[in-house]
Amino acid sequence: MMTIKEFEKATGIKFNKNMSGKMEGITCLSTSNLCNKFCAARKNDPDSICSKCFADGTCKRYAALNKNMAVNTEVLTTRLFEIDELPIINAMIFRFESFGDLNNALQCMNYFRLCKRNPGVRFALWTKNPNFVQQAIDAGESKPENLVILLSSHIIGKRCDTSRWSFVDKTFTVYRKEQMDENQINCGSRDCMTCQRCYRKDSENEIREYLK
Repeated sequence: MMTIKEFEKATGIKFNKNMSGKMEGITCLSTSNLCNKFCAARKNDPDSICSKCFADGTCKRYAALNKNMAVNTEVLTTRLFEIDELPIINAMIFRFESFGDLNNALQCMNYFRLCKRNPGVRFALWTKNPNFVQQAIDAGESKPENLVILLSSHIIGKRCDTSRWSFVDKTFTVYRKEQMDENQINCGSRDCMTCQRCYRKDSENEIREYLK
């Protein structure tokens, strides 16, 4: 049975354990958006939420953080771990991708396997690249019961279409204030550890936030 610390030492992968702001107290595993060609392409679209990417500035500002996540990108997208190689996580909820996104199906398969290694933890994955989730499933990797997949809307103020993706549990869309009434915004100043609505499988399938 391997701990996170032992896993980090053995693989070079680094978990984000000191999150701040809304995500204080939540452990994450993320790759770097600076290494993701899909993130790079979307940043050029002024209507895309990616053109307002907070993670872009964070990764550029903190070189050590980005270096760790660049290593995560390399390892998680090129090596498929067996379930018993993965660490035991001591957490109630856990987030995938706070600074990047899926790069390929192998990365998604590794995330699936980490969920299966830790059936008592509730995981959530935010992605704008659902095709890689589908490819992982088509390759025989089943979606874990303890994973919520949130399809992040690419365009500001336009909820993405989930009809092609049966594995999506919720959508996450960012709106300008003139695009959505405040009483319909269900993600905002509340901290994630207290809220946890993104980590629950329930009837609330749309998460809405104002553009910051």
